[in-house]
Amino acid sequence: MVLKNKAVLRQIGEDSLLIPVGSIASKYSGIFTLSPVAATAYKIFEKGGDFDEALAEILKNYEVDEAIAMADLTEFVDMLRSYDLAE
Repeated sequence: MVLKNKAVLRQIGEDSLLIPVGSIASKYSGIFTLSPVAATAYKIFEKGGDFDEALAEILKNYEVDEAIAMADLTEFVDMLRSYDLAE
């Protein structure tokens, strides 16, 4: 997973906010609120980690069935790609 550096992740209180920056900010006039699980995955991707590393971290830190975690992570990655935030 390669992020395109078109958004920054910020923690405000208990909320994880993904904020579009640069030219993409005018295209998406809003902020994405991430679940704790999605924020965990995004942090892994920021460090250059891949899908499998993010999945392993989620399974280690959250009580979730592997199939459900995989489906949710796939949906999150698809969302990042659909907003042109990742390749």
